[in-house]
Amino acid sequence: MKRIFNRRLAALILLCALMCAGCQNTQPAPPKSGRLSIVATVFPCYDFARAIGGDLCDVRMLITPGTEPHGYDPTLADAAAVQACDLLILGGGESDAWVQSIVQSADTPVCQVQMMDFVALLPVDGDEDAQGGAAQAHDHDGEWDEHVWTSPKNAIQIAQGICQAMCQADPDNARAYQDRLQAYQAQLESLDREFEAVVDHAGTRTLVFADRFPFQYFANDYGLSCYSALHGCSAVTEPSLTAIAGLIDVMRSQQLNAVLYLEFSDGKTAQAIAQATGAQTLRIHSCHNVTAQQWADGATYLTLMQDNLDVLALALNP
Repeated sequence: MKRIFNRRLAALILLCALMCAGCQNTQPAPPKSGRLSIVATVFPCYDFARAIGGDLCDVRMLITPGTEPHGYDPTLADAAAVQACDLLILGGGESDAWVQSIVQSADTPVCQVQMMDFVALLPVDGDEDAQGGAAQAHDHDGEWDEHVWTSPKNAIQIAQGICQAMCQADPDNARAYQDRLQAYQAQLESLDREFEAVVDHAGTRTLVFADRFPFQYFANDYGLSCYSALHGCSAVTEPSLTAIAGLIDVMRSQQLNAVLYLEFSDGKTAQAIAQATGAQTLRIHSCHNVTAQQWADGATYLTLMQDNLDVLALALNP
């Protein structure tokens, strides 16, 4: 799908271009102040950075809590934050491609790293349709699935890469960052073992998503088969009746007791499938963003994934 920038974004890019000459550099520079200034586009890289940086860094997330990340509309304040930061961290996929227009118009080099650079990428055709055949798991223009953080195994590698970038940008505090990384990695590794234990003792390894499907890396790492109503991060918001009927057939034939839906979804498709099959509906979190309430409550990648652990235990034991 071709991404069409709206008028507001076009005006923002033009204004940035008029204000400053464009350039880009990935070479880190010393922090502009006493604390490392980090800007992250989406919640996962924001949370990884703050876990590693602690009180030594100022970390800002550009995406507003409660906002659907795939249709984010940047502001002038976002452009100013990107241009002023010491380190920019982004996912690297199509959903945050808009930030590159800001980077290219910056009057000083912007040091940036991408989560997708730290893991082995999967192509966009990793989920299955309701009939069990191969399906395109992502309808963005990019060749690779961008939702790399949904697997804790990947999160471990991403945290390592982000820590390395932070150490390069702020070598005076490198030892502190490395120490915090070590402690954080231990938590991620514990989470990974918990997911493996749930899958190892599961009654089934099949999941049904009455929604989009951003969990390809998760499913691949834990050996799960997944069926979804919509492929990847499709711009289509309502699945077809054929897709819904196919998921109902899967639920019945495999005697599944739960149908999943994502955060920011109204859950109506999941409710329809549940009513037809007698299953329960369960919300699973992709961690792409958080709600305003979760933000206020101090939600983290670890707490959200712990919630997913409980969901998985229910969904995989019909």
